[in-house]
Amino acid sequence: MIEPPIEFSIPVKEKIKEIYVSNDGKMIVGGYSHGYMIIRENSIIKRTNGISKIQLIKSRNILAVSVGNTMNFYNSNGTLLWHDTFNDDIIDFFMQENHGIILFKGKVRGIGNFKSKIWEIKCREDAYKLLMDATGKYFLVVAKNGIDFYTFNPPAKLWGREMLNEIYDFVIHRNGGRIGITLKSGDFYLLNKNGKNVLEYRFKNPSLLTFDFYGNIVIGNENNIKMMNSKGTVLRAINIEGKCKSLSSSTGADYVACGTTSGRVYFFDSNGVLWNYKHSKPIECVDTSSLGEYVVSANMDILFFNNLSYYLSLLRDVEKKISSIGTDNPQGLKLIELYKKMKNAYLKKDLDILNNFKRMFDSAYENIKVSKLKYAILLDKIFEKDKISKNFIFILGKYSKIRVYGDVKYSLVPSKIDKKGNVKYTMLLQPKGEGEIKIKIEIETPEKKISIPFTIMADGKMRKKRVISNTNYKEFIA
Repeated sequence: MIEPPIEFSIPVKEKIKEIYVSNDGKMIVGGYSHGYMIIRENSIIKRTNGISKIQLIKSRNILAVSVGNTMNFYNSNGTLLWHDTFNDDIIDFFMQENHGIILFKGKVRGIGNFKSKIWEIKCREDAYKLLMDATGKYFLVVAKNGIDFYTFNPPAKLWGREMLNEIYDFVIHRNGGRIGITLKSGDFYLLNKNGKNVLEYRFKNPSLLTFDFYGNIVIGNENNIKMMNSKGTVLRAINIEGKCKSLSSSTGADYVACGTTSGRVYFFDSNGVLWNYKHSKPIECVDTSSLGEYVVSANMDILFFNNLSYYLSLLRDVEKKISSIGTDNPQGLKLIELYKKMKNAYLKKDLDILNNFKRMFDSAYENIKVSKLKYAILLDKIFEKDKISKNFIFILGKYSKIRVYGDVKYSLVPSKIDKKGNVKYTMLLQPKGEGEIKIKIEIETPEKKISIPFTIMADGKMRKKRVISNTNYKEFIA
């Protein structure tokens, strides 16, 4: 697990209930109970009261805001670009890059270029929420105990479902292929594009939902997150601290962010948690950019995480590892090729590809290190005035551990790293007491544990017992 790449934190007076970050990371919008704020370059540049709904159009850095019967659109500087006024109050809306939908009581309107009316259709009188898929071809109209599925162009209702309990959360995968629904009773349903049940579960508590990039459903609950495919197979289970309060997935990459009631922010993909961050206050909401480069979370503080800064430091670490292996051998050349692919993915901001090559690099690097492990121990006697001490020199693989047992003081200092990545250590052993002192040195390697027991006699001579070794172990006594 890596260090959380937090770049800045901004304390605010209001409790932030929804948070958005643009795809380029340059615009953050936070919404609270009676207004919103726009953040650029670590500073709040606009703060406004009196709103009902906000949404950041991430690809264009445009903020859409509804106030009563008016829709306003602002740029990243907070400047009003245009607005439109309707006859009825706006209940909800959802905007894509070039078109969107607006919900009024008993009807939904489709718009193009954020202004022009394309169509208008009737819907449930008690509908309160809209949601579009990432392609903008399909949308959901949600009421308290029911949900309807539509195509955008032309507008047509494909199916509707009545629920036995109040809807708690709902999500739609890109291209509308799957829909996830949880109820306040704890019931969970995964539906296909035709509205038929694919999966059905009963959880103890109602869950939050999102889809990962590949269409697997991510379910956040008390102390855990589960990632399941459409067959119900749990692909990944992640233990979390506290209750999942907010989930956000990257629409263009395999990344998910989670905020919890304990103040944790988790960032993970289908292979597991990449990092987590502990904040002093519960996390109310999280959001990710489309490719997962940036993550924001909020409550009474707005936290900004820059994953690109982490990957830049990761590339520097990879360069050091290549240097330790050397480039005058086939293994080193293989690592260089993987490093070049990682760097190219970094420049393209393709974190999915970068992560894949990083896993390949780590695997290749570990194999090289294990294959080159050699162990040797050199024992010499050193006399300092009337005190007898023992000086040991160890030449060990980088992933070995050394432990000393006995009534002695000791120091262990790495003195040299050879081209093969082996480390030369110098250890000074000095007995604390008098008379015979039994000592044991253990060397734990990736392959096995080596135990070296011996006794320092009262006259200062060393009596050595049998050494357990393997074929890679060479012993010399000076």
